[in-house]
Amino acid sequence: MFLRPPFLIPVANVKIAVLPLKSMGKDNPWEDKMRAAIWSAELNRFILSTSDGFYFCDSLFTEEPVECEYQPPVSVMGINVFEYAGDGNYYIGSFDGLFSWNPSGGEIHDLLNPGKHFTTVRSSGRPSKNLVSGMIIENGRPVIFDYDRGAYTAGGRNFTDMPELISGNSPMPLWNVAQEIHTGRIYQPLLGPFYILIVPIVALLTILVLITGYLRWRKIYMSLLNSPW
Repeated sequence: MFLRPPFLIPVANVKIAVLPLKSMGKDNPWEDKMRAAIWSAELNRFILSTSDGFYFCDSLFTEEPVECEYQPPVSVMGINVFEYAGDGNYYIGSFDGLFSWNPSGGEIHDLLNPGKHFTTVRSSGRPSKNLVSGMIIENGRPVIFDYDRGAYTAGGRNFTDMPELISGNSPMPLWNVAQEIHTGRIYQPLLGPFYILIVPIVALLTILVLITGYLRWRKIYMSLLNSPW
C-alpha cells in the first residue's frame, strides 16, 4: 500500500526506531542512506546525495559531512541524475524534474521550465509532470529519459526513432507483462492517470477483508464458546 504514490508520499520522510536484527541496525551510519556521490574539483571535496539531502565531505571521508546550505529538489523516489554540467554546476534529475544546481552560489535553474530559477528549494513530495529517470549528454545537450514520455531533449526535440526491428517486430517480454499487471498500468488505457489508485485501493480492501474477517471469526468463536452446548 505504501510502496508507491499516493500513500508513499506522506510516509516517505517519517522515521521510526530501528527494528532489531535488521540491516538498518548495523553500526554503519550510511546504511541505506547513500544514493550518489561526485567529486567537485572546484570545491575540492565530495558532494554526497543521501536520503536526508546533500552533504559535503573531504577527500578521505575523515571529517564529519556538512549539509549543503542550498538544496535542489529530489523526489522521494530517489535521485536518478547526478552529473557535472561545467562551471561548478551539476545536473540533478529525479521524478521532481531536471535542474541545474550550483552548490556554491546556491542558484537552481529548472531546465524543463526555462526562466524559472530559485536560490533554494525542497521537494514538494508530489511527482512533477517531468518524471526524469535518466539522462545522457548528446552534442553538449542533455537528452532526458522520461518515465512516461520516453527520450527527448530539453528543447523539446524528440530522441532518435526506435529501430523498426525493435518497435515493430519484437514481442513484449513476459517480465514486462507481469510488471504492467503488478503496477496496475494494464488498466491505464481504461482509467487514464487514475490507474495509479488501483494498487492502494486493492491494498486497503485486502486489509479491510482481513480485519472484518477476524472480527467475524471472533464473534462466531465467542458465541460458540458461550453456548450452553
